[in-house]
Amino acid sequence: MVVSVAYRLPPEHPFPAPIDDCYAAVNWVHETADQWGGNPNLIAVGGSSSGALLAAAVALIARDRSRPRLALQMLLYPTLDDRQDTASVEAFSLASKMADDRYVWRHYIGENPQVAASPYAVPARCSDFTGVAPAYILAAEVDPLRDEALDYAREEIHKHSGEENVAAVILEPIQGEGGFIVPAPGFVQGLAEFCAEHGILFIADEIQSGMGR
Repeated sequence: MVVSVAYRLPPEHPFPAPIDDCYAAVNWVHETADQWGGNPNLIAVGGSSSGALLAAAVALIARDRSRPRLALQMLLYPTLDDRQDTASVEAFSLASKMADDRYVWRHYIGENPQVAASPYAVPARCSDFTGVAPAYILAAEVDPLRDEALDYAREEIHKHSGEENVAAVILEPIQGEGGFIVPAPGFVQGLAEFCAEHGILFIADEIQSGMGR
C-alpha cells in the first residue's frame, strides 16, 4: 500500500508544517495498519527531491520520538542542504535553476539561523544517525544535488555507531540534448570503491560507466 500525503506547502505554510503533516501521516499508517492488512513493522518513507527531504526528516523524528520504527527511508535525488556549496553545485549549476532552489529554501526555512540549524529542517545538519532507518539513496551523475546526496550517505555510514544504515547507492544517468552526459573521469570508479569498502550495494548505469548492473 502506498500513502500519498497532501501536506501543507510553503510559503503559506513554512517549516515545520510540512514535516508535522508527514510525520502525522506516518503515525496514522502505523496505528491503522492492522485495519487494512498492513504490517506496522514494515513501514517505509520516501520521496524525490524536496519530498526526499521530508522523508529524511521524518526518519530522524521517528528515531528521536521512538515511534514508529521505520523499515526504510528511500531518498531519490534528495535536496538535503540549504548551503548549496558542494562541487556538484558549482559544476552543474547550469543544468538546473539553482536560483529557484535557493528561493524555495528561503520560503521553506525563512531567514532564522536557528531554524536552518535544525536537522529536521535541513537533514544535512544531522550529526548522529544512530537508530535511524536504513537508507536507499538515488543520485544522478550530472546534477547539482548529487554531492549532497552522496555526502549524506557518507555521514550515515560514518556516524551510525556500528549499525547498517545505508542499504544502497544508485547512480543514474541524465540525458541532455546531445545524449547521455558523461561524468568526470574516475568519479564512478571512486564511488564504487567507497561503497565496496563499506559493504554498500552500488549500481551504476552501464551507458555511463561500463560497469553494468
